[in-house]
Amino acid sequence: MDNLMEGFHSRTYEEWRQKVEKELKGAAFDATLLSEKEGIKIEPLYTDRPAVEVEADGEDAAMGNAPSSWTACETIVYDGRETPYAIVEAAYAKQIICLEIQGESLAFLSGLAGTIPLPVSLIIDAGNPPASEEELQQWRQAVMDIKAWHPFLHTLSFHPFRTYLREGAAPRTNSDFNMLFECYRRLNPYLTDAHLFTIDATVVGEAGSGNALQLAYALSHAQQLIAEMTERGAELFEIAHLFSFRFSISTDFFAGIAMLKAFRILWRNLLTALDPEWGYMEHPHIHVVTSNIYMTHADKHNNLLRTTTMAMSAVLGGFDTLTIRPYESPAGEHAQRMARNIHRLLQYESYMNHYQQSAEGAFYIEHLTHELAKKAWDRFVEMEQTGDCLTAITSGQLQELVMAEQNAILEAYQQKKEILIGVNEYVQESPTLPPIAA
Repeated sequence: MDNLMEGFHSRTYEEWRQKVEKELKGAAFDATLLSEKEGIKIEPLYTDRPAVEVEADGEDAAMGNAPSSWTACETIVYDGRETPYAIVEAAYAKQIICLEIQGESLAFLSGLAGTIPLPVSLIIDAGNPPASEEELQQWRQAVMDIKAWHPFLHTLSFHPFRTYLREGAAPRTNSDFNMLFECYRRLNPYLTDAHLFTIDATVVGEAGSGNALQLAYALSHAQQLIAEMTERGAELFEIAHLFSFRFSISTDFFAGIAMLKAFRILWRNLLTALDPEWGYMEHPHIHVVTSNIYMTHADKHNNLLRTTTMAMSAVLGGFDTLTIRPYESPAGEHAQRMARNIHRLLQYESYMNHYQQSAEGAFYIEHLTHELAKKAWDRFVEMEQTGDCLTAITSGQLQELVMAEQNAILEAYQQKKEILIGVNEYVQESPTLPPIAA
């Protein structure tokens, strides 16, 4: 049989562009076909010209490849009305393998004392660092009392910066950093390498920031925590693996992939910058949360499509833990079940956990990853030049950047440059939702 490709002659990028410009009949190529995403120019065609060389990419950066599967996580705001064990038991019965506990997290942890552990990973969101020695001792005692649960205690972390940003609370600075170090010194020996330092970039992502600013904030926050901990006696190699990063992912499919790929490059570059002799590079733990920004009250079942798109983007970008938010808030049982089913659909029906690297090598995604990493690093450097992450927060610099990007998103939807079905396009005044099957 003749070679089927003989009739198809290869063409250079320049030849392709000449043909396109001819078809445009005088219209400017750049103005007509080029678009922009977070200040990054997006071309209509990507080839290996020019080939993008991403710093720290390649075999040495293979630590950035995500695991062959992921942990599906559900968030519980604990208020003390149920026993902690009953909550874990109910989650286990629903085949939930990871719970993120917010709210009265110390009471939750203490309430597990004396119970038989179930194979459900626990992410304990402890909120602000302990305000006193007494509170720190309560945390230490709670950790010691649940020794049987230690293999399932995935994360126990405090978030001072998040409170500063969300509530505008005056930072306790040295007091908070001293307590964080004491938490590391006194709690870490009793834990099985649980993540103690969570960098929650969703606090800016959910406020409307773009991907580059989320990445820059994560780097700046991590850099300051590392500096504060090492100043108090910790070693970088002792604490680097204790970091966990939490990102908000949007409905922009390719940008979401690029953001997660870019972060693994940036994290490696940060550690190498802090210690040029750094040899061992561990995969950074990444927890992705589907964004609330794109969730709508009108036509709320469309949110199922949005969260599925976000989840697929995250899978191809690479992560460890994924929280898929329900399609409505407050979430009913059906909304929670649908969120769990998206995990199962992607893992057990679509087998996406077997093809997580299918985006590797795509010229467009590699270009977007490179440009996004570069822009995020530049923003990180700008923040560091004016001080540190805390300075950026207390001066209002970070909030101004987030507000500018939030306004840009709103303007894009108002002008219909971006479409949100049911909000600025195909709006149903009084949508009739189909009944939910039992």
